[in-house]
Amino acid sequence: MEVRLQSGHTKAQRGTALVAQTTASLAGEEVCLLLQIEAAPAESRTLEKECETVVRHALLETEGDAGSRLDGTLKELNGLFKGLALSQAIRDIHTSMYDDWKAGRPTEIDSLNGYIVQKGRELGIPTPVNEALTAMVKTVMEKEKAGPGTLRIEGAVVQPVTLDREALDKLPAEHRVTDLGSIMPNMNGKAIRVKGILEVPALAIGADHVTFHSQDGQFAASLTVKQAAEYGVLVYELDGQPLPASKGGPFRLVAPGLGDLCANVKGVARIELTKGPGKDTRPSRKAT
Repeated sequence: MEVRLQSGHTKAQRGTALVAQTTASLAGEEVCLLLQIEAAPAESRTLEKECETVVRHALLETEGDAGSRLDGTLKELNGLFKGLALSQAIRDIHTSMYDDWKAGRPTEIDSLNGYIVQKGRELGIPTPVNEALTAMVKTVMEKEKAGPGTLRIEGAVVQPVTLDREALDKLPAEHRVTDLGSIMPNMNGKAIRVKGILEVPALAIGADHVTFHSQDGQFAASLTVKQAAEYGVLVYELDGQPLPASKGGPFRLVAPGLGDLCANVKGVARIELTKGPGKDTRPSRKAT
């Protein structure tokens, strides 16, 4: 965010916002605030409100003589401006792993959180948080795959991610379903709870629905993030082999406990995060 603030200007320059606000206290004291803000429109409005709040509180709503209140107000504004300058100075500072990720280099995750996981296993001490973080970093760092047998997570996410069976096997054990028969009688295979999949990408602010799309684009089911995390299960293996297309492979969504048998999408190829409901071909949704 590029921001410059100055007071006392009477003519706005190109690409700036000129603020002129007059505020009065209950005692009848009036203050005129003049600001020239060089920033994006949304950022400009935010800064304007922050400056107005400081002036109103420190100068007009605080007890004391006018000189002391003015001095306190100027100090608070100075602190606000210094904070903005600091945020600009550090905005391009990233962790080394972030730089590795952007450059396509291997990260040091195995020497950091991965080391804790390794030692925890050697000593018999559970390290679920570090195990989850290590698995997620490795999954995101893998080169994006495409084609049959891959699952793409996209939409309202910070960075789209593509997973395959191998990547799903690396997700934290707490999300893996190794006894498929417990949710799908008479079937021996593997599945992953959707909650674990949703923890891989960083969701955008406001993302509240998850839509599961079939590979042929004909079928889709849109659940709330809460429903998907609580009930959603993605089946990907049967009898030690990739789930065949005849059984809904390579990835099949089931939602035991949701109470909607139509929340069952075969041949899932895409998981799309959206703000609001996404495409939904379930008969119950078409009727509404």
